[in-house]
Amino acid sequence: MTMHTSRGLSWLFDTALPLWAGQGVDSDTHLFYEALDFHGNDGGFETVRSRVQARQIYVFASAHAAGWSGPALELAEAGFFVMRAGGWRTGKGWAARLDRQGNGLDWQGDLYDQAFVLLALARLFEVTGAPEYQRHIDETLAFIDTELKDEHGGYSENLARVTPRRQNSHMHLLEAFLALSTATGDDAFIARAQGTLDLFAAHFVNAENQGVHEMFDAAWHRVPGGLEPGHIFEWSYLLTWLSFCADDAPLIDQARDLFTYAKASGLSHDGFAVDAIDEDARVTLPTRRLWPQTEYLRALQLFAPGEYERFQALVFDSYLDTDVNGLWHDKYNLDGGLDCVRVPASSLYHLWGGLMPVDGGLVSQCKT
Repeated sequence: MTMHTSRGLSWLFDTALPLWAGQGVDSDTHLFYEALDFHGNDGGFETVRSRVQARQIYVFASAHAAGWSGPALELAEAGFFVMRAGGWRTGKGWAARLDRQGNGLDWQGDLYDQAFVLLALARLFEVTGAPEYQRHIDETLAFIDTELKDEHGGYSENLARVTPRRQNSHMHLLEAFLALSTATGDDAFIARAQGTLDLFAAHFVNAENQGVHEMFDAAWHRVPGGLEPGHIFEWSYLLTWLSFCADDAPLIDQARDLFTYAKASGLSHDGFAVDAIDEDARVTLPTRRLWPQTEYLRALQLFAPGEYERFQALVFDSYLDTDVNGLWHDKYNLDGGLDCVRVPASSLYHLWGGLMPVDGGLVSQCKT
């Protein structure tokens, strides 16, 4: 373990998890807060997004699996059951938002939300083996298969079948399928993942693996828009994971190509991942949020491990340099100026991915 990997693990287990387990949860309702302020207090949002609840459940269930001594599983399970009590409806799926008492709001059936709840359920089932989590997985899959399956391939964005369609929601569905395969050992989830890979190959990825397109019309024709280096790094990781699970070695070459493209085209002059570029590598969104840096960190572990320590140090000296340890700055302008007023809880999921060591099987896959 390198010094900076140790630093990342120490920050997660000794600083961030204790803070968010205490100050990031409503002790009366067991809901996770949407955000904290820079003193570590409730950020004051009147509603909480289900996707954020699911991400926090995933992180704390993962922390339990990793051996953290705090009340990780208790927090994860309590958070899930309050979300399930008020945030699920048959035929509507998981609500987009909950009020501060846990009542569901905005029954859009958003695919992105369903994907993150599936991810959380996968980890809960993996660490507990409890049959109720399998039942909730089956209910959620039945909802997306029945209500969101689309004639042009993949799934609609929500029950209203809004456009543009997005690669992002399908990318996170792929992540959920891979997690479900790992948790259950059921090869049916690899088959589902392969279906998402087919969409990726047919519509999302650019020629010669030069980036991943973001937006599409109802029939998967591309809608003009920028490329997001953070998502490209994320795809490089997920393709590696799928390669490992499906024993599909050629996917590693595609994953490495995507990593190389994003690294060459999507970094700022000072080495951070920018939020968006065009296909000529010109910046189209002059900001750099935290989450693309964490996706870069995770991909570095696979494809350029020798550069991991240096970049992790840059993240610590900027995004994680806060007055209250365990918080983070979410967004900088490209001139280095801060552009954030709260600490979004959603980023803990990304930080977990970037600071935890990547599975050794995936690392070995990239060395062959």
